[in-house]
Amino acid sequence: MFPSLTIPFLPDGWNELKSYGFMLMVGFLTAIWLACKRAMRLKADPDVILNMGLLSLIFGVIGARIMFVAHYWDAQFANQPNPIWAALAINRGGLEFWGGPLLAIPAVMIYLWRIGASTRWYLDIVAPSLMWGLAFGRIGCLLNGCCWGGVCLDPHDPARREAGLPWAIRFPFASPAMTQQFAFRQMSLPKELIWFSPSGEAFPLPRDYLSISSHELYGPRRDWQKAVEQQQTLERIGADAALIDKQKKLVADLKSRMDAHETKTSPLLNQLKTYGLERTDLVELASHHGSLPVHPTQIYGMINAFVLSWVLTLMLYRRRRHGIVFGWMIALYCVLRFLLECIRQDNPLDVASLTISQSVCVAMMGFAVVYLMVMHRLPERSPLAQPVELVDENEPESVLERA
Repeated sequence: MFPSLTIPFLPDGWNELKSYGFMLMVGFLTAIWLACKRAMRLKADPDVILNMGLLSLIFGVIGARIMFVAHYWDAQFANQPNPIWAALAINRGGLEFWGGPLLAIPAVMIYLWRIGASTRWYLDIVAPSLMWGLAFGRIGCLLNGCCWGGVCLDPHDPARREAGLPWAIRFPFASPAMTQQFAFRQMSLPKELIWFSPSGEAFPLPRDYLSISSHELYGPRRDWQKAVEQQQTLERIGADAALIDKQKKLVADLKSRMDAHETKTSPLLNQLKTYGLERTDLVELASHHGSLPVHPTQIYGMINAFVLSWVLTLMLYRRRRHGIVFGWMIALYCVLRFLLECIRQDNPLDVASLTISQSVCVAMMGFAVVYLMVMHRLPERSPLAQPVELVDENEPESVLERA
């Protein structure tokens, strides 16, 4: 689990990169590049693919964020001091895949209709790239620690700690998976790693606190104490009144900052004071209390997406009818995603004992069936699928690919 990636040659404050965002960027750029290569091979216009990619990026992120906010509004946003600002703070994470296609695909279809291009032809070309980009997104999920699977334990282990499958994975202390397992009473923690909220609820110590250095933890109090000593020195030697007043303002400002800092880090400070520990002691203790082994659903999803991308690419070059690749992409993905949701643990059950993604899969499967039926009633080749002549010095002019 690596939520952030460190770039060694950049200065502090500029050297951290969110791993999920980085993988989305890699997936998006490579997916567009591959789609352009397919477009050139099929004599389609790669500029149209680039425009489709830009629209997909904008509307896909907006749609994925809207779906996440709508899904978790009560749990994560409704009680925020400024719920609207919290919903817009996309840099803090929170995207749901289905929201992206549900908004991006209509936007792309409108664009293709406006320019008079074949919708089903171009959707076929980009369908494998959608799955390709999703695969990199799942790698980002693994690095970020989200979208985890259910507990995977060896039923013959009396201690209920050993993994039931050799590829099961464990997430570190205070990861989302471990925090949920603690909340569900699937595991226990030593008292030194548990803090209680004002309402009396027990939680694992926040992971961010354990990464705070001693200087960051105690620095504000030391700065305030140093300023107080300087004020006392100025008063003792009878310094100028204006200088003393300036120092008093500094002391008051540092006191305010110290109080805010200690309020924010009070769970950690209370644990250290209560149990007579150093921060390094808690870090060492936490390193031995990760999550129970879970199914690596992020890896399952990555494999599904890569295989689907490969299958759809083969289908694209062998199809006789325009439009069916996109329809089969939706149908196959819905089946695989529905099954994957059965072992994912991060999404709550909503309607009819289904997760929100399973409900969307059911609806989209119906759409895919209708879409494929319509495609089979249309002419095999779209009359709007007009080949674009592209000059490629490395390819013989006699080689023509089926559009």
